[in-house]
Amino acid sequence: MIAGILRRLSLSWYLFLLFTAYYMAGWYQMYGLLLLSAAMLLILALMYLLTWYLIACLRVSVGLSDEMVRKGAYAEGRVTVKNRSFLPVLRLQTVVACSDVGKILLRGAVAGRGEAVLSFPLPVDYCGGVSVRLCQLRVSDYLNFFLRRKRFDSWIKLSVRGKAFKEEGMETMLTVLPSEHLARFLPESPEAFGMNPARFEQADWGSGTAAGTDPYEIRQLRPYQPGDSLRDVHWKLSARTEELLSKQYGGQEEYCARLFLDLRTTKRQMEPQSLDAFRELAAALSAGLLAAGLSHLVCWYDDRRNGWAEMPVADGEGHLAMCAALVHVPPVWVKEPPEIGAFQAEAGISGQAADQNALYFDMELHLYGREGLLTRFSPDTYIRELEQRWIHI
Repeated sequence: MIAGILRRLSLSWYLFLLFTAYYMAGWYQMYGLLLLSAAMLLILALMYLLTWYLIACLRVSVGLSDEMVRKGAYAEGRVTVKNRSFLPVLRLQTVVACSDVGKILLRGAVAGRGEAVLSFPLPVDYCGGVSVRLCQLRVSDYLNFFLRRKRFDSWIKLSVRGKAFKEEGMETMLTVLPSEHLARFLPESPEAFGMNPARFEQADWGSGTAAGTDPYEIRQLRPYQPGDSLRDVHWKLSARTEELLSKQYGGQEEYCARLFLDLRTTKRQMEPQSLDAFRELAAALSAGLLAAGLSHLVCWYDDRRNGWAEMPVADGEGHLAMCAALVHVPPVWVKEPPEIGAFQAEAGISGQAADQNALYFDMELHLYGREGLLTRFSPDTYIRELEQRWIHI
């Protein structure tokens, strides 16, 4: 606002001096003043044309220092400006729109045949996707008389092909991962989850990663099945238990449980805090299972794909990939309140999946097990509840 007023005042004073010199040259027949007024008029025209030239020689792109950050951290946004002309750009402004922050105005300069990077902090308060888009580019002439603007719309990167403003980085997406909270699960018995008791005792309950990722490490024992190699039979323990037991290694992971996420809701527009709490708790439940040594499948119905999505979580990398995929899945609006029975039947929990240990978590922050409701969380105090509460499964 103030910069625009000052620019108009400077242009007004310049025009006043121009017309004064021209008037004095005509009144007093002074050819020197006539040449001065002609030179001032030429400079004015050059400054006007200069803005067109400079803005046509600029290439702009927007990017991020990291594609994924944890909630509560700061990401660094970067607008890269490349100048293809030999003339420097002394007054440069870019307007960047962020879905969670709003519009940000950045000022800078770029040398002739040079490159400038304009950085800005990007706070992230909710897990999900943050869209960062370049909205506008502004260039002023050297005397700050004229301001040339170029607007960027979402369609410009598709329709303006080969133009001066065609860049692939007009818009980028930041993935905000949930915090590293951990649900504390307490299985009634390791055998109920098909686990090796020794592995259950060695599980790292605080790190959120399952013990044993070496493909040559014995992960668990299970009853011998036709087709198993005799080299994988644990002969000593089989002799003690009088039952053939096969060894399973890191590369033969079998998932001990399934975590079903019900994304249905009767709210047409969910508040960011409520959706954030659901994603945080879903990630914490998965991390809690993993910390207890329980490899599992996280399943949800993706309305965009019209089918079920399954993400295996057997280690920290699998958990990270699951969180990155989940935060971009939108909730599904339904007219009637969702029923757990219908969802279980559709998901197959009562069918083949019933033999596996299934957990069900809905948008109302209710966690169900095979026997019914296990616990419920509050969207305001779920962090404290995670720290103080054990979930018996």
